[in-house]
Amino acid sequence: MIVELRPIITDLVEVTASLSSCALGTEEMVFSPMESPAAQQLLGPAAHQEVVVELLESLKRLIK
Repeated sequence: MIVELRPIITDLVEVTASLSSCALGTEEMVFSPMESPAAQQLLGPAAHQEVVVELLESLKRLIK
């Protein structure tokens, strides 16, 4: 799918969460008892921070 999009996109940000951020899991996140089983499969704040760093670099290049 990405190959088909390449001709029409300006930039692509692809991030693989590090093992250390995955190990932190959903630390500091709060879920209801019903949401908790599914939420344990989510990437946590540390992984999202890694995405933000890469996304910010892409946005800086596009804004210039």
